[in-house]
Order: sequence, then structure tokens, then C-alpha cells
Amino acid sequence: MGRPLSYGQVAGPQSYVNGFVGASEIFWNLSGHFMSPDGSGNLEIANATDVNIVGWMEHGEATASATEGTAGGEVAGVNVAKDAVYEIRAVGTAGAAVTEATLKAAVWETCDIQMVSTSYQCASLVASAIDILLIVDYRFYGTAAGQQSVLVMINWEKVVNTGVA
Repeated sequence: MGRPLSYGQVAGPQSYVNGFVGASEIFWNLSGHFMSPDGSGNLEIANATDVNIVGWMEHGEATASATEGTAGGEVAGVNVAKDAVYEIRAVGTAGAAVTEATLKAAVWETCDIQMVSTSYQCASLVASAIDILLIVDYRFYGTAAGQQSVLVMINWEKVVNTGVA
């Protein structure tokens, strides 16, 4: 059995607000992304060190703002629901595949976001410095890289919001 055709929300409520997309953010048809503010009022794809996650954006396959050439030129919906659950790829060191035993042991643990080749946002099962994601379940589709995923929620206790001044 292969991996899912797309990753995204699998359970919980939806509460969408509009978010301005930062310049040159790359969205693949395969998945939405957790987003964080870039300091200029726009949202960017969250990476391993981001602690100000605001929600999940599904944009469709595109390089955001490529045609406008400016950040904030596009608007997309961001799900900010606190109890939403998302399926994302699970990875080990340097994007490697993980075993089903590793997935099972990670349930109810926290982990970091990892970007694999700047294109895919994944749950890192070997990094736990930021702990921005809470793993609530897993899916094992096979042993090859990219065939393991986890169901995660944003770990709101670790989110650090920034003030306006």
C-alpha cells in the first residue's frame, strides 16, 4: 500500500481566517503546511525553529506570490482551530524512513517540524527541541521513505506568540 495522495486535516473542527502568503512560499499538491508569521504581516511555511505556529494552510500546488513578485500578494485560508488533527509525513534522520515500532512509540509524545529538501514539511521523530507538534496516532503504509505518517495536533503549550510592539 502506498502513501496518501495528500496530507492534511483528518479530524476536529475547522475555523478559517484569511492569511497573506509570504513571497516565494512553495506549496505542493501533496500537502498543506503549518504556517508562522514572518514579521511583516505575512505567513510563511513553518520550519524546525518556529514557535509561533498560527495554523494550517492548504493552498494547492503553487509558488505563492511568484506572479505578483511581492509578499502578501495572495490570500489563503488558515485553519486556526485548536483541536484540529492533521496527517503529515513522519521522518527520521535526514528524512529517512522510520519503522512501525518507532511510530507506535512516538504516540502521545511531542516532536519538531522538519523540512525535507525545502519542499516537504514533516514530523521529525528524532528531534525534540521545540516540541511544537503532539503526535496522537500514526499511519504505516510501507517501509520505503515517505510511507510513514503521523497524526498531529499543534502543541499549543509550546506556541509563543509575539506582541505588536
